[in-house]
Amino acid sequence: MNLSPQEITAQLLTLPEQEQQKVMDFVVSLQSELARKLSKNNKHKNKLTALETQQEISDKKDISPIYQAFEQAGLIGCIETDEQLSTTYKEKLDFSFKHGSTE
Repeated sequence: MNLSPQEITAQLLTLPEQEQQKVMDFVVSLQSELARKLSKNNKHKNKLTALETQQEISDKKDISPIYQAFEQAGLIGCIETDEQLSTTYKEKLDFSFKHGSTE
């Protein structure tokens, strides 16, 4: 059922004043119920986020600070390449951003 605000208003105006007040009370009740549900969901999400953060912190206590620093700097990761990377690494690297490049 898709009613426009104008249709709802027109129908509401056909009711006696006492019934209009009942409709308003019902709308306020629905709004309160929705606000409670949203608040409860947000609290639940916040608790989950806090638990996840605590778990991440406890997981990282076993990791060395150097590794954590490299990971935060984006220096830890994986790439797909051939098995001969140890001998062909210069062909794979991009030196275009290097300062003082003569190219």
